[in-house]
Amino acid sequence: MNARTLALIGTAAGFLAVAACEQSSSPDRVSAPTGGPQSESEQAPAEAPTVGDTSEAAESASAQAGDMWSGERVYAGNVSFGVPEGWVVRPPSNQMRAAEVAAPGDGGGTGPVAAFSLAGGGAEANIQRWIGQFTEPDALRSRETRDLAGRTVHIVEMAGSYRGMGGTAEPGTAMLAAIVEQPGQPSVFVKMTGPEAEVAAARDGWIAMIESLSSP
Repeated sequence: MNARTLALIGTAAGFLAVAACEQSSSPDRVSAPTGGPQSESEQAPAEAPTVGDTSEAAESASAQAGDMWSGERVYAGNVSFGVPEGWVVRPPSNQMRAAEVAAPGDGGGTGPVAAFSLAGGGAEANIQRWIGQFTEPDALRSRETRDLAGRTVHIVEMAGSYRGMGGTAEPGTAMLAAIVEQPGQPSVFVKMTGPEAEVAAARDGWIAMIESLSSP
């Protein structure tokens, strides 16, 4: 082997040594997985919702809806109503009432009372009578007629200076009232009257209670 051949061999060995050194010391080199590179379609976004997330949200919403009710029901005529969680069923305060349910109040006390009773007369006549118990001609804030559990239900909301059956007018009073028609029988009345702020705070529970109406 002559000197020229030895020189060529030495040069080639030097190049191989440098290349091996660069490969072993490179910090950015990442080996591809044995299964090949992961495509974009296989890469799940970090914050993408999954089917499990949707199911858990639905279960949570259902649980919250269930937590709204105390498990009790009150009866008047041939219908019954669910009692919202935190509301208190108490004995009727007079013989004209079939049931009473008190809304929760501030500081752990009770708020306005929903009174259930049976009475005759048409829905229109009774609604006009209630409107006349306020001194303002525009006391009626809303009125609607709905079909709940196969019964016609009239729902009205009023606010203003309330004088009731002829007493001293109390300004800042609100009334929520529902009439459940019972063909051939007295209608069921559900009324709540009290300070506007307190009735407003209880309104959602009162509406839910009316909507929970059940008829055999």
